[in-house]
Amino acid sequence: SKVIYSFATDQDPNAALQNLVLGQVMGLGMKSAGNYIGKKFGVPAVDVPSTKTSHLDIPLQGKQIPKLDPANVRLSSRPDLHLKASPADGTLAKLKTHPPVSVDLPKMKQIRADYNDYVAHKTSVGENPLSMSDWKLKVNNLKQNQTVGKEFKVAQTENFKQIASHVENRITIATTIDGQVKKVQVDAIGFDSNGKIRIQDYTASSNISSKRQAILDNIERNGGVIVGKGKGKFVGGVEIPKGTRIDVIKGGSQFSPEWQMYLNEFPKVQVDKNKVDEILKIQPNPDSGIFRPEPQEYLPKEYRQAHKELFDDGVAAFVKDDFFIQKFGNFGREDGAFVFPKDVAKAMIKEADGNPRKLEALLGLDEGSLGDTPKMVLPQEIHNYRIPDGNEGGSRDNSQWRPGGKTYPGGVPEAVIDPVPKDKVTLVDIW
Repeated sequence: SKVIYSFATDQDPNAALQNLVLGQVMGLGMKSAGNYIGKKFGVPAVDVPSTKTSHLDIPLQGKQIPKLDPANVRLSSRPDLHLKASPADGTLAKLKTHPPVSVDLPKMKQIRADYNDYVAHKTSVGENPLSMSDWKLKVNNLKQNQTVGKEFKVAQTENFKQIASHVENRITIATTIDGQVKKVQVDAIGFDSNGKIRIQDYTASSNISSKRQAILDNIERNGGVIVGKGKGKFVGGVEIPKGTRIDVIKGGSQFSPEWQMYLNEFPKVQVDKNKVDEILKIQPNPDSGIFRPEPQEYLPKEYRQAHKELFDDGVAAFVKDDFFIQKFGNFGREDGAFVFPKDVAKAMIKEADGNPRKLEALLGLDEGSLGDTPKMVLPQEIHNYRIPDGNEGGSRDNSQWRPGGKTYPGGVPEAVIDPVPKDKVTLVDIW
């Protein structure tokens, strides 16, 4: 039967059966047709264990061709052959069936066309294209990131609605930078509890583009105006006053959205990137008279004053233990001790939530610097407050130091004061 032939040879029996029928019609006889099959395909030797002969052999009468019951046998030329056996014989019934493979040909053609377009573009600009497998992996990653980004923005918008009213999404604001009009579509805008406009921008990654950040900073400093149709309370022509608070919430950050909003309350300054690079390239060497420039050379007076006011209500710092304080009799190096506003230090403790590694990241310290049981230092005397200039022993060899008076990457306001005698400091266990 066709079932046995297919099972034994793993070939399509239909062609052989057609030749068999052709032999019958042309008078070649059953024997001739059978010989044709034997020469064409070879005679299969089938060994089916525990199979009863009466269930497999179908006696022929005259010149009849064996008939198969289509209800019990479904033929296929593919490996996913489906078989049924009579209740008396469970041998064939034990064979496992395999679902047919489904191939979306139109989708495959579209993927191939998209890849060809990608290759053509890369080639036209003189770049080497990725292999198709690497390209598909990159495309899939981008799609996943887009999905994550959308979900992140939806979740953060809902959080924003808890503290703001009349919240709208995707509102375009124009602002003027160096005589040129720049536009940006912010993710969310609303009114805070005091009736002031407040804006939030979201990114599921660890940062936004420098161009976008520059536009948002300019809106915050100089204001702007809503353009386009707008929505709700925020239609075209509505002015965004300077000083409007803009929070950039980063999903890829290790810090919470609440902490990121807290950072936005601190005074901001935009130091030219080229200037920052120029300062960082200087390797201070006091013995050779090589120093980085003082902050007043690149930080505006208004910012320096606002920065100082953050420290008016007391300062704090963090140490691994009191070993060096006891050894040298002071808190801090001879060229100064790094400190933070006391209320900000307490906020950092809350944000770190018992994790010393996270506290180190907030402070811009190397991992492990504070050990596993850090302590908070509370100086009772403060002399000679100043913004770090990068020449201090605690900053000139620290790759995470940045000009501007804030830790990196934590963004926490920091200052330097003169060393404090050990009898004028208090150490507190923070966890």
